[in-house]
Order: sequence, then C-alpha cells, then structure tokens
Amino acid sequence: MKSFFLKHLIVFRVIAAVIAFGIIAYLLVFTNALVGNPVSYFIVKNNAEKYLAENYADNGYVLEQVNYNFKFGNYNAHFVKPGSEDYHFVESYGFDGKKAFDNYKTDDQIKRNVQRRLETLYRELVNSVLESPAYPYSTNIAFGELIFENFDFEGSLDEGYDYALPLSILVPDGLYNITELGAKAGHLTIYVDADETTPEKAAEVLLEIDSLMERGGATFYAIDLRLGSDEYLYINNFRRSDFHEDGLVERVRTVGLTAEEYNAKLAGKKDY
Repeated sequence: MKSFFLKHLIVFRVIAAVIAFGIIAYLLVFTNALVGNPVSYFIVKNNAEKYLAENYADNGYVLEQVNYNFKFGNYNAHFVKPGSEDYHFVESYGFDGKKAFDNYKTDDQIKRNVQRRLETLYRELVNSVLESPAYPYSTNIAFGELIFENFDFEGSLDEGYDYALPLSILVPDGLYNITELGAKAGHLTIYVDADETTPEKAAEVLLEIDSLMERGGATFYAIDLRLGSDEYLYINNFRRSDFHEDGLVERVRTVGLTAEEYNAKLAGKKDY
C-alpha cells in the first residue's frame, strides 16, 4: 500500500492542488458576489469621478461614496451637493466599470427627491403619535402619507384625490411647514384590531384617533380606517371635516363597507 502511494504521489498532489484551487476559486467568486472586489471598486470610482467632471463640473456636485450592492451585483456611485437635502442622485456601474443607467435625466428626478423628503417628514410626524404610549390600539398597519398629484395606490378605492398637492410646489431645498401640508393633503391608513365592528365603535375610534393626532400636532385631511380583522368594517377616504360627533355614526354607517363589499368593489376597480 505504501509503495502504491509513493508511486502515485505526484498524481495525488495534482488532485489535491486542483481541489484546493477549486475551493479557492469558489471562495473568490462567492466573496466577489457578496462584497465585490477592490479592483472593480477603484475602476468604478475612477469612472464615476470622470463622469462627474465631464457632466456636472459646474453644478456643485461631489462624489460622496461608492458602495457595492450585493442584491443586484453592481456598484452604486452617490453624487450629492454639499449642504443640499434634495440635490442628489445615484449612478449604477457593473464590475467592469461601465455605467448601467442614468438616474439624473431631468429635473423631475430632483423634484421626486423633494417629494420623498416631505413624505418622510410627514410619516415621521404621524408615527410620533402612532408609536407613543398614549396610542391605545393594536394595529398591524398604521401610517400617514402626503397625497400628491398622480398619486396611485393599488389598494385604494379612489380613482383620484381632489385634495392632492400640486407637483408645482416641489422646490429643491425649499422650506415647508409639514403640519400645513398635512392639513391640506395628509392621509392616514390605520387598521385597528377589534372584536366589535359596528358603526358606533368605528365612530368612537375615529374621534379618539382625531384627538390623539391633534394633541400630537399630526394634522391630516382624510383617513382610511379598517376596524376588525377577518370580518371588518372599512371606511374609505373619510374626511376629517366629517369627524364632528353630531350624526357621525350615521355618516359612518352610510360609507362603511363590510369585507365582502370592500373586496368586491376593489376587484371591480381592478377589472375596470
């Protein structure tokens, strides 16, 4: 047996070397896919700096950072204007350093940055109430959003919102009063877990939510409220101006939808 191994020692060494190189190659490929590699990083960084100098040298942009996106297997170069909240964009590059797409084609891209900034500020304002110890309800979905022109939400029964903010108000680095915007176009979506799904209970919940939001300074214009879980009462786009107690139960009874009615109406909207 010993003589057999000695005679074939070179063969065994070759096999071992092949296996070792295979393992190393696999680890390199795996690591490259997970975190990228320094060669590609420097190629992308150099190309991004060249792209910036050739296209935006006079616009005040700088290359903030280059990072690897393992989810998509590419590098993202982040360009910003120092001191600006809205002037920023991202370019995507492959391992070879070639630019994948251009994310800064029109001023609309920057306006969308303004819109996202305002939406984030408003959502944080609403969350400050929803996440406070004073908020009494168990909710698996609860958030606030600003409604802008061309807003579309697949789960909504509305074809449009007559109180939507015009896109013309979006000015890069503009100063805004979030509470004023919320009062004009703030929309709450809140699902409240409850055993009772009556119009009376819904009216009670609406008044409590209204009181909490007012105390927390979180203004809003309308709300989507779902009361219950499997069986529920759904109130779509109910205006805050209708929250006064006089006749509230009847107004809720008129607009409230059961789970079956809501799903049927939503399916009809999608078919249309």
